[in-house]
Amino acid sequence: GSYWFPKFAIGSQVDMPGVTDDELRILGWLVTDGSYPKYGLFIHQSKPHRVAEIRELLTRAGVAFNEKGRIRPPPVICGKQVIACLPEYCFRIPASSSARLRELMPDKKHLPDWMWRLSQRQVAVFMETVRAGNGTGANDDKHWELHGREAILGQIQSLLVVNGISSRVRISCRGDYSLSVRSSSRCYINDMENGSVKTELYRGIIWCGTVENGTLITRR
Repeated sequence: GSYWFPKFAIGSQVDMPGVTDDELRILGWLVTDGSYPKYGLFIHQSKPHRVAEIRELLTRAGVAFNEKGRIRPPPVICGKQVIACLPEYCFRIPASSSARLRELMPDKKHLPDWMWRLSQRQVAVFMETVRAGNGTGANDDKHWELHGREAILGQIQSLLVVNGISSRVRISCRGDYSLSVRSSSRCYINDMENGSVKTELYRGIIWCGTVENGTLITRR
């Protein structure tokens, strides 16, 4: 009466060498709350407990940095004026310490190709800080959302779907893009009466997409 399809693939269980867990965590902060000036790197954060996490992370990783706090005027988000905001802390990583991070991720708007060779565990480490930077929702790994630009969310979705996590990218009620993570592992298509599969007469070309290993992943 129905067919089911897997919504994700199980990723590699073998860690990719050449990158540390703390480097992956720093890259997660750069993707969400980082900026790339001509020299050095910046990470901006306002939540006190996250500020402490970033400070501890950079210190533990041996990355030189200096920090400065500032009070910003409340911004306008999706056309709505924010009444008040927390002091923002800016962590500046000088050019001498940022060269390695820029080598790993030259542009925060595009995930580097090597990330698709990470193990499932390493992807979880990277997503830990991506979620801390721009994530909302329940405090569990099965139901949460990530807000950002459509292009980078699409890349993150691609990374998740080959590492055991199903998700979808959509326009949120605020008018911006969000990536929703859900625990479901299967997509069901019902062909019974009044189901989602219909039979109709058709004349024309029918395309059959194939790939070398027999697995084809598509996104509507």
